[in-house]
Amino acid sequence: IDQTSGFTWPWAWYLRDYTRVNYPSYSGSTLEQAPDSPVVVVHSNNQAKVDDTLSPIYGDAELIKHRWWFPESTYRDLTVVKLLKGAVDRKAWRSVMDYWLYREGVADRIGSENAYLYVLPDFPRASNADD
Repeated sequence: IDQTSGFTWPWAWYLRDYTRVNYPSYSGSTLEQAPDSPVVVVHSNNQAKVDDTLSPIYGDAELIKHRWWFPESTYRDLTVVKLLKGAVDRKAWRSVMDYWLYREGVADRIGSENAYLYVLPDFPRASNADD
């Protein structure tokens, strides 16, 4: 698991009982040799540096959204007065319902630290119930 941008957390906690976990940094120059690991997680900033070495062995990487955060601008300046005014404002209710039902209004503003997941082709994978 690439340690760039603090990627070790929360993986260090999730994988605390596993002994074959490493946290190298791929933020340096290009990767000369693939790690001896069935799975590699690389920060999106470093994917271009390692892809030429990893993709022939692991195949195409899969983009994963890592550590999402909600846009603070939606609630940072919220006050009791604004809440009370919004309680009687139809437009405010519509915005709340659109968010609640359809997640409209924030989907394009959610931030994340993205990663790329490389997995060996023969590594066991979960299958769909339909398979």
